[in-house]
Amino acid sequence: MLISVYYFDFVRPALKSALQVSLPLVALAGANLKAYGPLASPSSTFKYIEMCYFLVITMSSENVEDVLKGLTLRVYRYVLKNKKETGVREVQRALKLSSPTLAVYHLEKLEEAGLIKRGASGYIVDRVYLRNLIRFRRLLVPKYFFYALFFTLAVVAELTVFRPVVFSREYVFAFIITCAAAVSYLYETVMTWMKETI
Repeated sequence: MLISVYYFDFVRPALKSALQVSLPLVALAGANLKAYGPLASPSSTFKYIEMCYFLVITMSSENVEDVLKGLTLRVYRYVLKNKKETGVREVQRALKLSSPTLAVYHLEKLEEAGLIKRGASGYIVDRVYLRNLIRFRRLLVPKYFFYALFFTLAVVAELTVFRPVVFSREYVFAFIITCAAAVSYLYETVMTWMKETI
């Protein structure tokens, strides 16, 4: 979903602008793309570029999912929490790794995947990849936490501000639904925290 929003808000308009500026070159390129068929118009070439873009994004996401597992995921989470550059020794001490070589291995693995980059004194995040978490300063907060907080406050409000003198079936039903939603999102929040996912 986030990839789609990013694409339609930023990438698609940029591609259209580029095509409008260089219409003759696009038409020529379209005519030479025989694998896709005769692309004589810029609009058909644009559709081809869109298809290639989505293919690259999908392959990139699959590669990231393969990389972010086990100890490599823990290293990425640690670097992601730091606003400053993170050194090899710092990663080793923080995650209690057996040797600096092991820390270097996982850092280079993340660098090859395009998730972090090497700086002057260490590594820093180059690409933020989060599915179930939201980064808030140095904290990684499960996105379900905000839903849990909202429904918990709703339960408190129903018990205090909106509490009727006489309980009706409608009030009891609404209260049960709100409690169920609060408990469900609290459970998802705790599970996300315990699993240490991304």
